[in-house]
Amino acid sequence: MNFLDELVLPQSSHHMELLKYLLVLTYLIFIPYLSLLIGTNIIAIFYNKKASSNSDSAAYKFAKDVIDLVTFNRSVTIGFGVVPLISAAFCYAQLLHLSPVNVSGYLFIAAILFVIGSIFLYSYKNSFHLRDILKAASGSGNLDDRLKTDINNMSEKTEIAYNKFGNYSLFFLLLTALVFVGSVKLASDSTRWEHVESIVGVVFSIGTIVNFVYFVTLSLFTTACAVLFYYFRPNNEFGETSNDIKEIAKNSALNTGLVSSIILPLLLLLNIFVVPGLGLTAGIFALFIFLMLIVVICASFFYNMLKNSNTRYSGSIVFLLIIFFVLAVIKDQMAFDTSSQKQFIALVENYEEYQRQVAEELGIGGTVISGEEIYNGRCVACHQFEQKLVGPPHKDVLPKYEGNLPGLVAYILNPVKVDPNYPPMPAQGLKPAEAQAVAEYIVNVYEEQYK
Repeated sequence: MNFLDELVLPQSSHHMELLKYLLVLTYLIFIPYLSLLIGTNIIAIFYNKKASSNSDSAAYKFAKDVIDLVTFNRSVTIGFGVVPLISAAFCYAQLLHLSPVNVSGYLFIAAILFVIGSIFLYSYKNSFHLRDILKAASGSGNLDDRLKTDINNMSEKTEIAYNKFGNYSLFFLLLTALVFVGSVKLASDSTRWEHVESIVGVVFSIGTIVNFVYFVTLSLFTTACAVLFYYFRPNNEFGETSNDIKEIAKNSALNTGLVSSIILPLLLLLNIFVVPGLGLTAGIFALFIFLMLIVVICASFFYNMLKNSNTRYSGSIVFLLIIFFVLAVIKDQMAFDTSSQKQFIALVENYEEYQRQVAEELGIGGTVISGEEIYNGRCVACHQFEQKLVGPPHKDVLPKYEGNLPGLVAYILNPVKVDPNYPPMPAQGLKPAEAQAVAEYIVNVYEEQYK
């Protein structure tokens, strides 16, 4: 993605801080959403296979509901998935400009994988509904043979999609998570920037693998919390849902939530060990302790609900989950910020050099511009204040510019023929600040000596 380098503008330290905040915002949107997509996909595939092997209609309905939970609107997939990934890619293109690493390019690859996975996921959802519709249609009477044949052919194709698209979507979403986690991990480890030259180096590293396993476990934990809240929140719309489906939803959420919340602390501990030394600070350790505490509290809630076969803490767990995501994203961004201090210093120096060059091009640099020196060097050969040379004397011309200094500056920058008795004045190639200085000088001399 080298074309991004051409779109990058030098950034001040203030703008870089804004980009870091934008990264936090995009990750607060994207990470929970991708976690939910992966977790629901895993659970749907599991209960779908369970329904097929045991002819369990309740398990089938639960799998269908879980997929519908995250695929209710395609625009949500774009807004919560594609847009944040592309935004993060552009943020890294700015923040890692002039560095040898191509994190933005890897995030674009993740975005492509995400789009493919989402297409398969929506196809999986459609295959659920189309399968039910075709079954209902094939069971109705008064169908001619040709229509029955068409329905049977469509049912066979739908069955193939039903059995495969879920696996395809999970595969590409897991690849998205792997590339995404690897890219973020690479951005936070400046010691690897010069050594990673391809996507292979991004995904095949100890830090990436540890964080990927952590991400998948977090996905299951997130989905367990979401399912629990979705089915058992106050005033929900599942009052008429069969008790069998509710029981499956409760058991699935509680068991998955308990197991994942027990595994998460171990993975969090490993996650700290793979943070580069440059990125470790007291603040990161403090956030790590808070994250561990949240997970332990959630585990105790899941254990209590499983033991008593109720869902009384479903709302509290969702609230704690939101806090967990906020703190986890802040922790990762703190590691990136700390590890990349030299990069940010280089960007600030590059911005200052860029400002200096622009100032020089516009003639507004730090050097004091002398209008008198420019006038004596370029103008006196053709102009005098009192006598006519090549051009008219200033005392005859300047009265019409009284109170209109910008007009005089504009004329000096772009002279035009005015008086037919004199040849046109050639452009002097002055910069705006130089023309301003010359105009101020001759007006001051005129007002002091000739007015």
